[in-house]
Amino acid sequence: MGYIIRRFVMRFVVLICSIFSSLIAGWVQQNSGTTQNLYGVFFVDSLTGWIVGDNGTILFTNDGGNTWNSQTSPVSDPLTAVVMLNDTVGYISVGDTLNASSTGAVLKTTDGGNNWILIDPGTSNALLDIDFVNESTGWVLGAGSSSGATILRTTDGGLTWTNQGSNIFGWFYGIDAITADVAYATGVTFWPSQMGVIYGTTDGGSTWNDQTPGTPPFLREIFFVSPDTGFCVGNQGAIFSTTDGGNTWNALSGNVNVDLDGVYFINSQIGYVSGGNGTVIKTIDGGATFVPETTGVTEHIHDVFFIHNSRGWGVGNGGVIIAKRITTDIVEMSGKEHDLRIIWKENGIFIFSNFKNIRYGTFKIFNNSGRLVKRSVLEIKKGLNRINTVNSIKPGVYFIIVQSGKEMFSMKMEIWR
Repeated sequence: MGYIIRRFVMRFVVLICSIFSSLIAGWVQQNSGTTQNLYGVFFVDSLTGWIVGDNGTILFTNDGGNTWNSQTSPVSDPLTAVVMLNDTVGYISVGDTLNASSTGAVLKTTDGGNNWILIDPGTSNALLDIDFVNESTGWVLGAGSSSGATILRTTDGGLTWTNQGSNIFGWFYGIDAITADVAYATGVTFWPSQMGVIYGTTDGGSTWNDQTPGTPPFLREIFFVSPDTGFCVGNQGAIFSTTDGGNTWNALSGNVNVDLDGVYFINSQIGYVSGGNGTVIKTIDGGATFVPETTGVTEHIHDVFFIHNSRGWGVGNGGVIIAKRITTDIVEMSGKEHDLRIIWKENGIFIFSNFKNIRYGTFKIFNNSGRLVKRSVLEIKKGLNRINTVNSIKPGVYFIIVQSGKEMFSMKMEIWR
């Protein structure tokens, strides 16, 4: 597989004037090294991510998923969701989605997953989702009991937990914490009738307000892109959206009739939803329309996560990991009069020049730590100038500088295999 490159325009000496891009993004399957069902995925940047699943499965990558390595879990129970605050601190929820009385626990790492410690949040109920707003404050929730729902909050990094679900009955599958005060939860209630529910809080969980629209089917996951705009998904293809902080929810049509439990929106307009039969659907208009994406798999995709519009991952049953990648070129045009273009392709680096005469310049690539990894002198001719360098560079974050006379062009790039 060739290198996949994500580029950002930088300002150095001259202004990069415009970007011309043509993107066709597709899904490819990555080798997870396991056949366990996978339920949660989280990336802190385009290279560094974690996946969790059945039998205490924790997978880690630092090369965008080109390779996945196992991390040791202190439990063999299903791990249902993972949230990382940065590349060192993170939390995992523990619980069996089919067994309410299975071990409820939280795992925490402070060293990037080299060590995961077991935290007892004070419940034996299965915990099905977790979210934190910072290293100290977060919620975990899951299966309920006759004494109420399981919605637990911590403000000290998991040392102590407070149960906030005593006045609510049902199972909760999804939590999205916006701030230390504002959070939303989705699930199902069994009394007085069996239906999906949405609850929201604006006071840190001291009170949870029922925001359920009508009588929806089970609602599995919820995602907010801002304090006002959010989306939730559930069984039988259910999709809802709000633009007023959950005061009103509107039903959307994804034109699918499978159970949906993965949702991720990059902004208020662009988002992805996943579910049964390898389903991933995408919207670019805030949910007014959804278009199915070809994933190449038929397993249930439980969770999706995106770094940007053309770089994301989905995880599902049987150890399935799918990754979305750029498959066509992106061209970056630089310079006051568009005299030079730096063009990235999967098999090399190209510089296109409109210079009338031959110019000499320097080409430099620096890694993310500022170390020079390649330097060459260029004889820049009019037309296409090829630099064969991509195959010698490992996946990572780099900076490129091309200097010719008093003009200097620069870019930031991220490379994946």
